[in-house]
Amino acid sequence: LRIHAACSGGAVDLKGCQGNVSIEDCEICNEISAGIILEGCSGTTTIAGCDVNSCKYDGLGLHLLRGKSTHKGSVAISDSRFERNGYDGLYLGDPRFGVTLHRSFVRQNQRHGIFVRGVELEMVDTAIEENGQEAVHREDFTQGSGSGKDPQATPKPREVVDSSLPEGWRAFRTADGLTYYWDSTC
Repeated sequence: LRIHAACSGGAVDLKGCQGNVSIEDCEICNEISAGIILEGCSGTTTIAGCDVNSCKYDGLGLHLLRGKSTHKGSVAISDSRFERNGYDGLYLGDPRFGVTLHRSFVRQNQRHGIFVRGVELEMVDTAIEENGQEAVHREDFTQGSGSGKDPQATPKPREVVDSSLPEGWRAFRTADGLTYYWDSTC
């Protein structure tokens, strides 16, 4: 299956999915956004034999959905390639997930090969090479401090300066420590 998209969401865009999902033997490309987006999902996602390449932003974006949740999930990636994407090959930002990467290639992405924010990542027989910055960039996931503010109040995210963002993109950090990206050209 070939998915060559030009859409503002992911070429494969899964939001709030519950249960198990398999993405197999696909070539995925999105010239104006990300390749695969998983946001607020739960269950097991399997990605096998896929080539995710030449996306304008991340090849795979695993994002935390706003709000409190106790669900857990996993992403098992095998025999796949994440190459020549305009941002990270894989952005792993939902700490409720564990991710395994087996017999795969992550190369020639503009920023990091893999950006890990609080996610448990296991890699076996995986090559990560020739990316613009670090092969694997790790950041801790930090929850809000619980500083005695009204628990019903939702503070607005604050804009953060990030000179490595593509032109027209802005970054915002929530009180929970999550960073969200917005394409202001759309």
